[in-house]
Amino acid sequence: MQAHTSAAVIVRALSADPATVPIPDWPSIRARFDAELAAEPEHEQPDTERDVMLRALGLR
Repeated sequence: MQAHTSAAVIVRALSADPATVPIPDWPSIRARFDAELAAEPEHEQPDTERDVMLRALGLR
């Protein structure tokens, strides 16, 4: 990634306007993201990367 930050990548993946999205606490989001990846899935079908990101951001 050239000049892109992780925040910009996630915002773009969620189709949000980066100018209107407040800057969240990225260390806690990263910790929740890692915890979601390490957790056993609650259902048979594995989560998509987008599902994991949405839960880490507290949107799902």
